[in-house]
Amino acid sequence: MSLATLLQEIRSDLIRWQQAGLNESQTIQAIVLPILSALGWDWRNPFEVYPQKNSGGTSGGFIPDFTLFLDDQEKLLVEVKALNTNLSIHRAQAVNYANSIGHRWVVLTNGQEWEFLDNALQVPASEKLSLTIQTSDKKAEDYLEQVMSKAFWSKPRAKESLAEILRQINLDIRNRLKLSEIENKLRAELQEGFTKDIKGLKRAIELTLEANERELANDQLDELATRILGQTINPPSLEKGITFILRECMNLVGENAGLRSSDFLASMHGERIEARSWRDFHSGLAEVFLKLGRQEDLEQITQIYSTPTERLKANGEPYPESAYRKLSNGRWLYTHLSAKDHMRICNTLLKELSIPTKSIKILYRSEEFELPNL
Repeated sequence: MSLATLLQEIRSDLIRWQQAGLNESQTIQAIVLPILSALGWDWRNPFEVYPQKNSGGTSGGFIPDFTLFLDDQEKLLVEVKALNTNLSIHRAQAVNYANSIGHRWVVLTNGQEWEFLDNALQVPASEKLSLTIQTSDKKAEDYLEQVMSKAFWSKPRAKESLAEILRQINLDIRNRLKLSEIENKLRAELQEGFTKDIKGLKRAIELTLEANERELANDQLDELATRILGQTINPPSLEKGITFILRECMNLVGENAGLRSSDFLASMHGERIEARSWRDFHSGLAEVFLKLGRQEDLEQITQIYSTPTERLKANGEPYPESAYRKLSNGRWLYTHLSAKDHMRICNTLLKELSIPTKSIKILYRSEEFELPNL
């Protein structure tokens, strides 16, 4: 099975597995070993994918979950934790494994996140993180192939070149996130008066973006023109347009959010949505309307304010800023709502977008909800 196909299958199962809470052995079986195999490593060869190798040679040695070997040489250490595990508290352990055999690199993973720790950094172990690759990232296949495949580690100077490759991937991830933010800004500007054509887009870039944003936007002008003008002038088809935009908005909201709540997991057509709470899901849907230029429709359904303290309590005091989410158009979405109210509003928004009935599944506090419903 190709890595792309495997990752797609894993993503479709992640919500169910996260809800069940896979232990470490199950994470190895269901995610880690299949991915290593798809990356070219012969997991059936215990001397290539070496499990539980005692680096000290005694009962007191360090024992990473896997040591990847080629030509009888240790290439990379892989330490695995259970799905949903917070990896940051285990970095010191993983770095100790690398220290024990004089290695620079070690991978720490919970199946969803793949952290590359650089032992050469002169900082505390918890800060030796060079890169995190998310299994859910649409470019995970490309990233993992570059830095974890057997083909890469077969190269003579793989260890020496890894740092630069990780730096480039980090830059790509940051640019992709920044480009999404720029796209949201430009969509808002095109709704406010710039002409919805390539001339208007270029003018919006020149007059409304900061210098570093302009540079990235001009470098990715073709991409922005395709994503913004194509969707603005010719509304996208349901399956290839709104669905794509919805996922993109949810991913951006999820990346900017805090820790994932174990009480909320969402999926669409079997693939996980990155929203981490009802507030994330609600604000993600609001961003979809903004991308589609449907701000007026949005404001008829949701509560949008010009400032985060505009809405008042019964006693006349304003709600705190934490009761709102700032949207890409600079306005504020009121999110200080019960789960029931979030669900009701989100259901209405999804129906307004003509999302097919029951195409989104949400697991909330062990209950499953299908949206939109009638």
